[in-house]
Amino acid sequence: MDTSERILRLIESLKDFQGNDAFLAIVDDPSDCLYLTNVESSNAVIYIDNKGSDSTVSVYTDNRYYEKFSSAIRKFSSIQVKVAIGELPKISCSAKPLYIDASSMSIARFRTICKDASLVDYHDIGKVLQRLRSVKDDLEVEKLLTATQIADASLLALLQKGILGMTEIEVQRRLDQLLLEHGADSPSFPTIIASGPNASMPHATPTDRTIEATDLVIIDFGASYKGYHSDTTRTVKASNREFTAAEARIIEAVLAAHSLGVETLKIGSIGNEVDQAVRDSMSADDREHFIHSLGHGVGLEIHEYPFLVPNSTDKVEADHVATIEPGLYFAGKVGVRIEDAYRVTKNGNVRLSSLPQVIA
Repeated sequence: MDTSERILRLIESLKDFQGNDAFLAIVDDPSDCLYLTNVESSNAVIYIDNKGSDSTVSVYTDNRYYEKFSSAIRKFSSIQVKVAIGELPKISCSAKPLYIDASSMSIARFRTICKDASLVDYHDIGKVLQRLRSVKDDLEVEKLLTATQIADASLLALLQKGILGMTEIEVQRRLDQLLLEHGADSPSFPTIIASGPNASMPHATPTDRTIEATDLVIIDFGASYKGYHSDTTRTVKASNREFTAAEARIIEAVLAAHSLGVETLKIGSIGNEVDQAVRDSMSADDREHFIHSLGHGVGLEIHEYPFLVPNSTDKVEADHVATIEPGLYFAGKVGVRIEDAYRVTKNGNVRLSSLPQVIA
């Protein structure tokens, strides 16, 4: 999809937001600006001044990014956008409502652009932006798939050389380097390497603990590629041995939960219902050891709409990409998590990773 089409989709969504054709929308979240312009920057604010059928779109930035934005916008085919340098235009009290993402815009910026902030009628469009970005077009899916393929190849290269005898920090650094060597722009997030008893902490920070032959190791990692993120978790053996009976039982329970999560994640499902279905399927004891949410959307941000968490009312749509990541954690003993991202389609879910879910 042409990025100019994304701006037009946003304008139409904002018209429906409150049934008002006249509004001023200000977008300043870096991921939203990247989505709308295909330019990654640390300083961009987009003004959309809509007057019925007429829209004026302006990107405000600085000298560092002016040429990049100008070049990208010249390629727009269906909407006129201007790029400007300088102070943001000031807003005064008026009949036209102001639309902002309240979770993104700082109070300082709000007060800077509003002459009298107490008199400005503003409305939060954070959910509108989240929902717009959550439906991935083919170009976005291609980038997500490439990011996942980079991650897959990196993990296989890591495991081929082995991790036995390395510290968790050493494994983290090696995997991060492999991600770069295989084409990632960066890791998607701080890579998690949690071995043995440390694996009972879902988001353990890698330590100088040496990985032992009897360990299970949780590896939670991802590649960032052209702004898009992959997110995968595998639980692997540190050495060439058989799973113990206890380990096999936990892995089978996590795999069953994962499969049910994939089955329940479908067009029209609700985030909390997907999460709850998986919890309800577990034994009472296992349910106590599933101590985080089931999954989340992934794209320009590593965690984004829709969220598969308790109390989530997010509705799953076609072309959402979301993770399913159940896990069981037994304090001070062991932990197992298996995570993959899936594209939701009318014909079922498509897994982005090609890795075996259990690596023997």
